[in-house]
Amino acid sequence: MARKNKIPLKRKEEFIKMCRDTRGFKTPIANHFNCCLNTVNRRLKEWPEAQEAFDDAYYELGDDAEMKLAKKVEEGNLTAIIFLLKTKYKHRGYSERSEITGAEGNPLEIKGEGLAGILAAGEALMKENAE
Repeated sequence: MARKNKIPLKRKEEFIKMCRDTRGFKTPIANHFNCCLNTVNRRLKEWPEAQEAFDDAYYELGDDAEMKLAKKVEEGNLTAIIFLLKTKYKHRGYSERSEITGAEGNPLEIKGEGLAGILAAGEALMKENAE
């Protein structure tokens, strides 16, 4: 059976309830109404109260996940601790990514031949290491 392109106005309250019940996931809403995702997106734009319910449910789910993560950290779960530090505490140096800047955090200045010179130097270094 083909999917419908409409969710009638008389089902607006049901649509809003589904936005809450699905915790901010669109596919179950589309399946419930036997419509496509474009229809769900269109109704979210047309019905601000539905968009608000959808957003609230989505953020509540994120809050629940963060609270469970915090509980695991409190229990001493090393994986949870590492994940939290790498994602929320980058400003304290917990990151695997390094940023290279110039003096005192200013942009790095590249002198000489510019990008072509850097690429040539990189290629020479790669050849040197391959030998």
